[in-house]
Amino acid sequence: MSGIAYSLRMKSKHIFVIVFILTVIVRLILNYSTQLIPGAGGGYSIVQIREIIEEGHLAMTDMPLIFYFNELIVKIILLIFPNCQEGNLIINVYKIIDSIAFPLLLIPLYRIQKDILRHAYLKIFLAAVAGFVVLSYSPLELASDAQKNSIGLMFMTAFIFFFLKYLKNQSGKDAIYSALMLVLTGLSHFGTFCVCLCFLLLALIIFYRWKAIIPVIGFGIAAVLLPSLLLLLRNLTQT
Repeated sequence: MSGIAYSLRMKSKHIFVIVFILTVIVRLILNYSTQLIPGAGGGYSIVQIREIIEEGHLAMTDMPLIFYFNELIVKIILLIFPNCQEGNLIINVYKIIDSIAFPLLLIPLYRIQKDILRHAYLKIFLAAVAGFVVLSYSPLELASDAQKNSIGLMFMTAFIFFFLKYLKNQSGKDAIYSALMLVLTGLSHFGTFCVCLCFLLLALIIFYRWKAIIPVIGFGIAAVLLPSLLLLLRNLTQT
């Protein structure tokens, strides 16, 4: 009876915290199921990170954020512990970031439920939704060798939350946060960035109709220029 009573008193944030911890554990198990990076594309990310450390730029043109973030953490640890073996450190940093970063999307997902929807859903329903988002087959398939996809989805969820909050409250701060999350999504994974743009353009048209013409054109141009700019910057760094 006490267990049932506790479950009734349990707040929705506790559900998300439990699912977050469980997801981190599961992803750690998947990542450390082998000495290398699990998955067919695991070596790709390691090559990109090592190339940044050794040459200062990516080995192959790609959205750069997650590779440079891994490289930054590796360099910080090497400054503190200079005797660390660099190769093993790169792999371990990559695995830990992959295990923790993606489940962080439960934070904006919880905030959408709490601040936007504001509905007292059944706890079992919230647990099912949260679990499906991070523990179903598709998100677990992204573990390890698809880190940039996972990080892109995390930023995409944060973008959706801040943008919905902006539409609800018309706060300039939320507009800035949503724009920042959109940029970070684009710097992480181009496909997820395109999904964000589609969501953004449709939302602007639905909420603002003809007034959204100029923003829609502006975001469309930005969607074309961003990958071109990244390619140009990479070519300049290699010349």
